[in-house]
Amino acid sequence: HLIIGPDPDSENVDERWTFIGLGDDESGTLSMGTGAFYQTQHIQEELMEMKRYEGYWKKDARGNSLPYLDGWKQTQVTDGTRRLARFVAGTETFTIGTGAGMHPDEAQDLCDAGQDETCFTLRFPHGYFAQVLNPATTPQFEDDRIVKAARYANDMQVIFDLSYGGRLGFTWMDTQRFPDAGLSTEEKKTVIPWSDPAQRAAYVQTAKDLVAEAGYPDGFDLPSPIYSSGLCGGSFLDQYSRQVDALVEVGIRGELECREGIVANDELRAGRFSIEGPGDSIFLLFAGYSLVLDALLDSPMVGNATYRWGAPQVTVDAMYRDTVRTADDAERNAKYQDIERFLANDTFTVFPSGFSSVTLSAHGCLKNYSPGGTWNSHSWSFERAWLTEECH
Repeated sequence: HLIIGPDPDSENVDERWTFIGLGDDESGTLSMGTGAFYQTQHIQEELMEMKRYEGYWKKDARGNSLPYLDGWKQTQVTDGTRRLARFVAGTETFTIGTGAGMHPDEAQDLCDAGQDETCFTLRFPHGYFAQVLNPATTPQFEDDRIVKAARYANDMQVIFDLSYGGRLGFTWMDTQRFPDAGLSTEEKKTVIPWSDPAQRAAYVQTAKDLVAEAGYPDGFDLPSPIYSSGLCGGSFLDQYSRQVDALVEVGIRGELECREGIVANDELRAGRFSIEGPGDSIFLLFAGYSLVLDALLDSPMVGNATYRWGAPQVTVDAMYRDTVRTADDAERNAKYQDIERFLANDTFTVFPSGFSSVTLSAHGCLKNYSPGGTWNSHSWSFERAWLTEECH
């Protein structure tokens, strides 16, 4: 309630939401909580400064109060070229967004462009991606043929190769880390036929034919935008624009827009989109977190009434709850495979596009640096990092 703007029903985002950083009167709306740091300044889309919270409850193994840092500052440079230039010039310690979502070769080129001979690149799991088609405000998606066309159109394996240097396309389960929880490559060619790279040309033509059969021989324009919610930096230009290009190629024409955080949820609840391309963190605990949780009722993506997909949603929820309660590894993995088979139905309006890794460039003054296993939509969970005096 602290950040609701003067007109919650306005079409203008700035009227619906008001974000205020801390000022002299310390009355900012973004300073709640008892975490390791508290916010001292916030300029939306430009700057966020945090200061160490002396009352933080957690201590390290030797009884020292955490955190060790006095504070930190995050700058948001919306121009990608300027953002990378700041890193090359040494004014930024590590890259986030465009630099983190880069292809490994490009991340190394970024290091090579600077004067820091100790610059290094780090590759680690990013997370999963899904697409959600919204039949509530896009009547074309009420036709199963258009839904199928959207699934056949995306060549996610190629898109991941171009954007990230590889990973898995068209799958619900991350079989690289949990090989026994996902379907075999051969079975996926049957139940998820569009996952077969050798058949891509045929499937693009299939998508075009389906759009024509549905009554749109010249294609159609989506009535609302295609969203990339929560991923406005990094892979936004590399991945999602290519997905839009793939849809346009088969006759599903739309424009890509970007929404972040609570504004994204606001737009989704209001149904102001035709296709949602969400990405989410992957947690390295067990295979259940490798399942594309966007398919569940309690997902922020599909849990809202604007694109509820009915009986399949209830079914997959029940299957998932049963699976995570199964103690035997082999039996649990078999149930995960059953979920993937169920969700392979090509008339469902919620479907995966795959998993990826990301590559980050960091200056050598960051020592023993490791992200904490979750990308969390371009925020970070640090497992450990030491900063030398050269880092400033």
